Amino acid sequence: MTQTLLITGSTGIAAATAALWTSGPVFVVSNDREACETLCAALPDAAYAVADVRDETAVMSAVSTPSTYRTVWPVAKVR
Repeated sequence: MTQTLLITGSTGIAAATAALWTSGPVFVVSNDREACETLCAALPDAAYAVADVRDETAVMSAVSTPSTYRTVWPVAKVR
């Protein structure tokens, strides 16, 4: 099974970690849409959702939407 890296944040250490990941897709959750778009555009296989990671309901909603479900399911189900 392909592993997806779930990153919380879209700048700084989060962006650097995402850039170093070579084992599969990256899924970014951050409250900064513009930074998410910039980061994902620089990665070969990435998607994002905009959510405040301090809000569990917002994060669960972000990773449960049909457009992200296939990307995130492998990591979201290991909760």
